[in-house]
Amino acid sequence: EGHPAGRPDGGKRQAAVRTHTPHGEAYGSSVTQGACASKAGSCYTTLLARRLDAAQINLGFSGNAKGKEIIARYIASLDMSLFVYDYDYNAPSTVYETPFAYP
Repeated sequence: EGHPAGRPDGGKRQAAVRTHTPHGEAYGSSVTQGACASKAGSCYTTLLARRLDAAQINLGFSGNAKGKEIIARYIASLDMSLFVYDYDYNAPSTVYETPFAYP
């Protein structure tokens, strides 16, 4: 005997089970922090996370996002699906553009 619509479960639909929650990280200046947003929910990182249906960690630091190695190492240790790197407003010097190797 056949199954409805050729499905072995009798044609019943079940909600998809997410096995991994998308997770986004953002590191940058006061703009990343949300300083120019008209309200907390309109910060570009929040809008992006909503659009992607993802959790977020916002590491925007007003006046302090300078691409320091210790922060880069911390960010590298995080489990994430998406990373936004927007720090150069506070680090215009070429000193902050010098690459370094991760262990």
